[in-house]
Amino acid sequence: MPYRFIIVISLLLFRVNFTQDATAQQHSYTINLRGDKIGEISATKVEDAGMTSYLVISDVTFKVLWKSYNRKTEHDLLIENNRIKKSYSGIYMNKTKEDSASMEYFDNSYKCFKFPDKHFNLENADISYFSAKMYFEEPINIKSVFSERFLEYCPLEALGDHKYKLSLPNGKENIYTYADGKLVEVYVDRTWFSLKFEKQH
Repeated sequence: MPYRFIIVISLLLFRVNFTQDATAQQHSYTINLRGDKIGEISATKVEDAGMTSYLVISDVTFKVLWKSYNRKTEHDLLIENNRIKKSYSGIYMNKTKEDSASMEYFDNSYKCFKFPDKHFNLENADISYFSAKMYFEEPINIKSVFSERFLEYCPLEALGDHKYKLSLPNGKENIYTYADGKLVEVYVDRTWFSLKFEKQH
């Protein structure tokens, strides 16, 4: 808990120190289930003086029988000189944390934590393409994507026509579709349902 708190506070403090010359990109997506909107995704990228921050937040509300659920996810990264310095990923159901992962770069290795009590190091990891970047940059010629949630690499397969299949460690798959280099849709295929993330215009 203290380690996660330190990372999140550090990232928040970093953001407020961006200069007026910083450049920002923001993309919004609706989350649709069987044609009905059940939530939104906000993806923000801010660049300034060799540093970049990414923040991807999803917020979904749905019902199972007569009970309502709210699921929020957060992916928060700080990049310095093209290297991930810190990252945090969290999943919350009705404001209760279900899962989280964090890492921070020290002395050529990443100190990693996965909820609830797993600690490990990633040695000499060269992480150039990660999942938050998929909202801003088409993964042309990319064969694997580093997941901030799972803290490991996930295979990426080009399907043609600017579509890419990302295989996750939990056995699930997402299909990303791009147009003019921009992410326009994510198809999330799950056991009991499927979701579509569609870019807002």
